Amino acid sequence: MSKTMKAIMVREYGGPEVMKLEQVEIPVPNGRQVLVRVMATGLNAVDAKLVANTMPDAKKALPYSPGIDSAGIVEEIGPDVTKVKKGDRVYGTFTGPHSEIQGPYAEFAIYNEHAVFPLPDNVSYKEGAVLGIPYFTAYVGLFIGCRAKPGETFLMHGGSGAIGLAAIQWARSRGMTVIATAGTEEGRTLAKSVGAHHVLNHRDENHIQQIMDLTDGLGVDVILEMAPSINLAIDIELVAHKGRIGVIGTPGPVEIRPERMYCKESSINGIGTIAITKEVVKEVSSALHAGLELGYLKPVVGMEFPLEQAQEAVLSRSTKRTGALGQYILSINQS
Repeated sequence: MSKTMKAIMVREYGGPEVMKLEQVEIPVPNGRQVLVRVMATGLNAVDAKLVANTMPDAKKALPYSPGIDSAGIVEEIGPDVTKVKKGDRVYGTFTGPHSEIQGPYAEFAIYNEHAVFPLPDNVSYKEGAVLGIPYFTAYVGLFIGCRAKPGETFLMHGGSGAIGLAAIQWARSRGMTVIATAGTEEGRTLAKSVGAHHVLNHRDENHIQQIMDLTDGLGVDVILEMAPSINLAIDIELVAHKGRIGVIGTPGPVEIRPERMYCKESSINGIGTIAITKEVVKEVSSALHAGLELGYLKPVVGMEFPLEQAQEAVLSRSTKRTGALGQYILSINQS
């Protein structure tokens, strides 16, 4: 094996333009670290935020290689690793501080042992690259943050994006009635194909009334919100008595009427995985593995880019405001 690899390196904070392709040494895993030959890397919104250093609670020390989610083959393990072995198919994701040591915008990545999981044989590397943050976040939002239960009604705004598609599948698998919205015909078809019972056009000025009609005027029990600065005030009106709203999306000022919440005894929950516990990681990864093996969870890959076009990929993802279709990936080591 060559001693060097191609990697995107960040040596100063900024926009996608600070991400440079370089030839660097392949790192050596120590202790409980795992070296993964990366086959594909998922592009998450948090990647660009870390490059720009707009998340003070998760600041990356320079220089570093970006990325969190990937799938590939275990190339080498540290002396204290017991969970995986060389040659295993795995996916890696964020499971707490220092999950990834060498980020996967590169031909090789290093994860701590607790951040890699077996990739079922029926799941491709490209599909494996989009599992981590989308499926972990959606599960935590639905079943831990919002305490969703079978028989309840769930609304997913932006149901054709990576987290939206994951949430639709999780909710459907747990016996919930799923309502999703999407801004394009292609997005609505995709949301329907992964399990949404009802899919509405959120560009239609009547879609709010349509949601209420679908719930016989009672409102929805659980909402996952990716754009709170746009939708949160509306969500408070849409949510049912004792309903729960999980806020995942981008920051921004929000004006709401809190009296509508205490009249309904509803709640708003901040959703994230930054403080995820070992117990929750075990719960989510176990449920995810079962869903993938049995086929009721099916990750959706969106646009693909080579590693050399990482700048363009991040820029495209961050500037695409509507019509998301699955998760963008970098295709690496595929030749």
